[in-house]
Amino acid sequence: MLAIAQDLEEVIASVHAGRLKAHIPRQAGLFQRRSGSFFHTTSELFIQTGGCTDFECPAENFRSRTVEICVMPSGIP
Repeated sequence: MLAIAQDLEEVIASVHAGRLKAHIPRQAGLFQRRSGSFFHTTSELFIQTGGCTDFECPAENFRSRTVEICVMPSGIP
């Protein structure tokens, strides 16, 4: 639990410092099935607490790195 609190504190500090990077994918291909993935039925917030995650969306691909967030709109595969 302590590690999660520290990760969230880092994200909050980034917000206060004005340096938080937030990814919000463009809305395309909403609610369509896509091979190897599913679509998000509701909006989701991803907080990258370590490493990185590659997101592959219909309109763009991007990498979320440590202390970045992704706001995934509903319907995006």
